Amino acid sequence: MQLFAKLSGLALSWAPVSHPHTAAPPRCRDPKASLLVEQVEFHYKRMDHLTAQTAAVTPGLGCPPGCGACCTSPTVEATEVELLPMAAMLVREGRAQEALSKLEQAEAQNDPLCVMFERISPDGRLGRCSAYEHRPGICRLMGFSGRISADGTAEWCPCKVMRESTDDAAQALAKPPPKEMPIISHELSKLRSTSGYASEQAPLLINDALKRALSKELMRTMYSDLQSDDKALEDSNQP
Repeated sequence: MQLFAKLSGLALSWAPVSHPHTAAPPRCRDPKASLLVEQVEFHYKRMDHLTAQTAAVTPGLGCPPGCGACCTSPTVEATEVELLPMAAMLVREGRAQEALSKLEQAEAQNDPLCVMFERISPDGRLGRCSAYEHRPGICRLMGFSGRISADGTAEWCPCKVMRESTDDAAQALAKPPPKEMPIISHELSKLRSTSGYASEQAPLLINDALKRALSKELMRTMYSDLQSDDKALEDSNQP
């Protein structure tokens, strides 16, 4: 809880201030951290391409409009490295304070559901992700991917809601998957190995992973700001 309080104060102090005549300068970031975020985003683009190809060659396969059933699972896992792009976005857009408050509330209420999911219906089955472009690997693969069966062949790992939504979807999932279908374990392994640290590769409940990624991004940003301030002070003292 103390960490939440400290980071909440930092997040609030770093919130961007709008001004009608000036624009905030781009924030200095740790080059290594920026490269890692870019590498994760590269894997996400690859995943999105594979799932889009799978959907394109599998008529009838698709999420029901507005469905958020998979987001209501209390066991959704991600890793710290997967959520670094989301954490960077939250800090960049001044949303870190809001995210930290939601994480603190979820922890206090022992609520494991993802804090980035915004419910539309009372039962939560309809909703939207408030950070969709930066969602982690399993959220990108869900419903359009598969696994390797005991006999070594690829098979669908279907979403129950998707399968039951239409007859076309049920028929599509009853057939062998196309060669374009990504294998969940393979894709997540490639994604998570982007980081060289075991702690950043370890699967956690999604809120725990986001908390760690956001805390790390806030500390990196603070350190970068301090370095920038020191450099500016040093330059100003030059004769």
